[in-house]
Amino acid sequence: MFPAKIDVVAALHSRLPELERERLAYLLTFRNGILTILAAIVGTAASLLTGMPEVVAVTGVVAAVAAIVMVVRMRRHYAAYREHFKQLIVRGAVRELVELCRLPEETPAYRYTWTYHPDARISDAHIDNCLLFNERIDEVSGEDLIQGRLGLTDFELSELELVRIEHSNRSKGPTSTRHVTVFEGVLFVADFHKSFQGITLLLANGWMGTSGFFNKLSNNLTNLFAKTKMVNIDLEHPEFNRHFDTNTSDEVEARYLLSPNFIERVLAFKSWHDEKVEFAFVGSRMYVAISTRASFFEPSVRRTTQQQLEQIYEELLFFFSLIEHFDLNTRIWSKS
Repeated sequence: MFPAKIDVVAALHSRLPELERERLAYLLTFRNGILTILAAIVGTAASLLTGMPEVVAVTGVVAAVAAIVMVVRMRRHYAAYREHFKQLIVRGAVRELVELCRLPEETPAYRYTWTYHPDARISDAHIDNCLLFNERIDEVSGEDLIQGRLGLTDFELSELELVRIEHSNRSKGPTSTRHVTVFEGVLFVADFHKSFQGITLLLANGWMGTSGFFNKLSNNLTNLFAKTKMVNIDLEHPEFNRHFDTNTSDEVEARYLLSPNFIERVLAFKSWHDEKVEFAFVGSRMYVAISTRASFFEPSVRRTTQQQLEQIYEELLFFFSLIEHFDLNTRIWSKS
């Protein structure tokens, strides 16, 4: 069980006034910056009315310099505020949620550990091995890497953006470049320390198309599991089959993993999240790719620091609760 929101807020309450002052100071910098830029635009426009090139040139240069200085100042101020926010609020909330967590049926082997790296992301190995990203990936970016152990389950997650770059050559005119988002959201990984014999993928129904599962199979499995034969199976649950295509290299293991209880948990989780969610069981890990354009764990200067802390609590609880929601610590994956 994770600590209540009121307890996490109370634990971090002494740090909130300092950050609130920084937020208000940034808002002042932002307001002054906007006013300076508007004044520069108005001044330049007014100089045009004089009809004197020298006045227009001097005014334009002064206005441009003033605008650039203010933009740089606003960016630096926000960067400092954001870094402080990540360290005080996000790191503090991760610490309180993990260290105060107590899961059901706890044993002496249970551990509660965590690390937080605001500028790091999940490794390329996880991106490749999960087999959930079927298209060519040219650029990878991400942030807010959280790693640790809850009970018996090692986990990690981060925001992630995967991009494919397309170049089109025109017979007349320059070459155009287009950035196509392959995935934007959060990748969550849980390690069971027990290798699956096969590969099982739960792919969102309705997302097959020309870049769907069968291209994924040819692109990824050719490199990683060249001799693996995947089959598509239907489970005895119409609603589950409506949401997910189940593809596996070991039908017996897949049906064992996807027990009626686990299926209900997957459907319950899907009901909380309207966008695409996909699962993979590969090696010793369960991967959950949660598509969303929402940016997690970021400061919002329009909301008070306490309101932001409460939102960060809800966001972290959503991801940490995956371990408890899917009952991962019971080790139902082991047939021994």
